[in-house]
Amino acid sequence: MPMLSRLALLALAPLVCAVPAAAQDVPPLLEPPVSASQGPPGQANVFAGDHLTLGFGAGYRASYEGSDDYLLNPAPLLRGSFGGVDFEARGPGLALDLIPDTPRAKVDFLAGPAFRVNLNRVNQIKDPVVRRLGERDAAIEGGGFAGVSVNGVTNPFDSLSFRIDMLTDLGDVHNGMLISPSVGFSTPLSRALFAALSVDATHASGNYMRSEFGVTAAGALASGLPAFTPESGWKSAGASIVLAYDLSGNGLDGGWGLFGLTSYNRLLNDAARSPIVSVRGDRDQWFLAAGVSYTF
Repeated sequence: MPMLSRLALLALAPLVCAVPAAAQDVPPLLEPPVSASQGPPGQANVFAGDHLTLGFGAGYRASYEGSDDYLLNPAPLLRGSFGGVDFEARGPGLALDLIPDTPRAKVDFLAGPAFRVNLNRVNQIKDPVVRRLGERDAAIEGGGFAGVSVNGVTNPFDSLSFRIDMLTDLGDVHNGMLISPSVGFSTPLSRALFAALSVDATHASGNYMRSEFGVTAAGALASGLPAFTPESGWKSAGASIVLAYDLSGNGLDGGWGLFGLTSYNRLLNDAARSPIVSVRGDRDQWFLAAGVSYTF
């Protein structure tokens, strides 16, 4: 696939690496409109076979989901393709698209497994009152995703994707489930500059909501916050925009690139009503990231 399409995918990876894994409603990678084998005849294309992108940047994100305190953290990047299987860092975690793209197809299908380490409120809790509720154990979450990508909607290189992700606790930390539908649109602005926009929402089970947003009687006594027992429902909705730039000016030759990302999430229903948000935090959540990448 042309780098014009890959740039948006690469830029999204740091987002999912840097945001606390339990908290983020991260936009999935926007699927490219054409296969990796397509490109101008006779021109080298680093994405025509196995390839790898590594990168590093910085991300500015909330201390915990619903916090109004922000932290600056590293934002690593890892994604690529091997043997026709695309992979990407998500979370901290990993997602695999097991359905190979069809060259010059109008529609591509997406499906595969996904795993993530949930680090929400595991550490780095800046608010002293919320910290009295105690740090949490990391949760290993697993599941998968499925979707469809419609290619060439307004030009030969854009893509409109629809996707749903499902993750559940594989251990015994929150024993909950998250279901996240999303829609994304990606398009080149020039041969070297790419833009991508995505919107998403997340529905959380009751167990997840009570674990991440509840305040038990013991927690209320320790923190001074009111006791709160949330129910299942739509936890959040948000949008993200990505800009990515290939430094050589040629999107097909790999090498060095730059990315920038802004993401906004709004907590909803009982997530927004939780005392750790309504009393000590903010239902409006922002994430900013920027960095450099190298593809070979």
